Amino acid sequence: MSAIAGVLRDLGHVVSGSDLVLSSMSQSLESLGVKVFVGHRPENIADADFVIASSAIGKDNPEIVAAVDRAIPVINRASILEYITKLRSTICVAGTHGKTTTSSILALALEASGMNPSFIIGGYTDQFGSNYRWTNGQWLVVEADESDGTFLSLDRCLAIITNLEADHLDFFGSIEALQHSFVEFITNTRGPIIYCADDENLRTLIARQPSTVQAISYGTAPTSDFQAYDIRSTRDSVSFCIRDPSSDKYELVLSVPGKHVAMNATAAFGAATVLGGDPARIIGALSDFTGAKRRYEYKGQYNGVTFIDDYAHYPTEIRSTLETVGYGKWAKVHCVFQPHRFSRISQVKDELVDCFVNIDELYITEIYSAGEPPLPGVSAERLARQIESANSNFVTHYCPDQTKLFALLRSNMKPNELCIVLSAGDLVDIGRKVFTNQ
Repeated sequence: MSAIAGVLRDLGHVVSGSDLVLSSMSQSLESLGVKVFVGHRPENIADADFVIASSAIGKDNPEIVAAVDRAIPVINRASILEYITKLRSTICVAGTHGKTTTSSILALALEASGMNPSFIIGGYTDQFGSNYRWTNGQWLVVEADESDGTFLSLDRCLAIITNLEADHLDFFGSIEALQHSFVEFITNTRGPIIYCADDENLRTLIARQPSTVQAISYGTAPTSDFQAYDIRSTRDSVSFCIRDPSSDKYELVLSVPGKHVAMNATAAFGAATVLGGDPARIIGALSDFTGAKRRYEYKGQYNGVTFIDDYAHYPTEIRSTLETVGYGKWAKVHCVFQPHRFSRISQVKDELVDCFVNIDELYITEIYSAGEPPLPGVSAERLARQIESANSNFVTHYCPDQTKLFALLRSNMKPNELCIVLSAGDLVDIGRKVFTNQ
């Protein structure tokens, strides 16, 4: 929502909004002249011409109730984003994982090619210092969220699909319904579909599409149109090669570690070159890519312990992130995991059991509900015990409150060790909080 607010402001609208707390994103908007209220109250909507609400906002929200009572139109987030995508030639980046990083790299690649792109991304990018930008360039990069099906309404002339897994089944009801939505997304994209051929679900879906769908693959297999190979990751970077459809070869080095980052960069490289970007300029720009906020983000050192923050909360994401940790050769790895949503934990609890790799100690907090009510039989303590009984190669701690978590970390962590925090919720800046009490 913050990125949409920024774009609407840049389009000349007077914008205000409200949030439960004043976040860094809210403060950034305020510096641009967007009034941000703390707390949801009827008087916040004042004399607004219309109110925009995300899918997470219920009809009983006091501002929504006030808008309805005063006959002020209430517009959902998807509708306003659909309107914005019609103002530019839009590239949608979809998939279960990797959307934010891929979108960020693509925006950087298009910028390096002189295309002056606009973008709306789910996280801050270091290079642009924002999660949105609005320019007079032709292209708009949008991170397309499939969680509530709204990605289908976005106007798009090119799409990237990074992967497809059984997520958001609380909305879709079944993996078949989720797959059907991606089929609709594919068939209603007016231009090329750039998809990861390493993903079996995507390969199957693409194979079923008519020949009118212009499908361009990327992946590690030699049969991929854009092949990533010789992938080598260290603690701080990843180097790899890309072979394009003309069999030209390019070497890249990114200052962010992990095979999954190399794959995201390959997708972005493929999309940017398909749009006419200059490969040499793209490679030069990507060497400066330092990541997106909360995507393997270095948070500093405290008492000699290195802290990294990551948004991973789905089993595949967790495994990929922790595989990257393995390249670091740390003396000891502490992993803090904040489970996300009762519905998701209910669906993937069995998969979570074996996705924690390359760690020595695991600290599991309470479930971050994201506004969901609890589900019978679903709890962080039960998840912790399930993981503990299945894994003897690391120690599992259940930490029902931050006081216990911080005390354990403070006593267990020593210099030259790593603490990685996996959270899609509010568990950030642990190093600062543990060692400075701020």
